[in-house]
Amino acid sequence: LVAIDNFSASAILKELRIEEEVKSIESVSVLLSMHLIIHKNNSRVDEIINRLDRGIDKLKRSGKLDKIQTNHLSNFFNSYE
Repeated sequence: LVAIDNFSASAILKELRIEEEVKSIESVSVLLSMHLIIHKNNSRVDEIINRLDRGIDKLKRSGKLDKIQTNHLSNFFNSYE
């Protein structure tokens, strides 16, 4: 599974001569990023960002983040079978 825009994907597949071997899932058309927004006058801004970072690091170290991502992708792509 590779997330890439169609224009770049077409060029790469053509260059590698594997156009017939790769299937595009058209319904996956947008990559979104998530952002944390905190008002600049919030006196706890550093604490909030550090807490979020520690939480993400904890999920990564425990392997739970990988499980969440795998579960999400499995549920998403199983709906197309």
